[in-house]
Amino acid sequence: MKLKHKIRVGFGLIFITNLLAGSLSIYYIERLSEGAKVVLKNNYESLTFARDMRTTIDDNTIPLNGTAKKAFDQSLVKQEHNVTEKGEDVATSALRKDFSLLESTTTNSPQQQAALHAIRVDLRNIEHLNMQAIVQKHTAAEDSVNKATIILGLIGCLTFLALFSFSVNISGFISDPLIALSDGLD
Repeated sequence: MKLKHKIRVGFGLIFITNLLAGSLSIYYIERLSEGAKVVLKNNYESLTFARDMRTTIDDNTIPLNGTAKKAFDQSLVKQEHNVTEKGEDVATSALRKDFSLLESTTTNSPQQQAALHAIRVDLRNIEHLNMQAIVQKHTAAEDSVNKATIILGLIGCLTFLALFSFSVNISGFISDPLIALSDGLD
């Protein structure tokens, strides 16, 4: 193998390993970034909607006035369009049913109090489901980070070994023919 070809192969291997390490780094960073966006978007929004509904219930007397009903219903509609976790649809449907019972004109005071209690339980369930999902997604992200660290560490080690081998052997590839030429001239 000629010296020129050996140098090309050596630099080619270095280029390929660096390209592979960079590509994998970008892939894992993008994957983690997407996972974080999903957690923040879906679960955080559900927690915000639940907090808004709880605030509406806590800050107003029962029966709710028109403004409070409208505010609660707007948050509930947003929550109904943001169901992302297993079991969240059931809790949201129960919340809708209990809110309908609370705002009904035929409901007496003890029924309203029971509906209010059920609403608080439904909100707690929605919050619990979303908090669990955040923890599970965080654990999955940590596992992905650990896997990425191992893979990138291995690629880094291979790159180091290739560079070390190339740097040790390149001097011999260049100097051996020059020494032979020098000896031949002498």
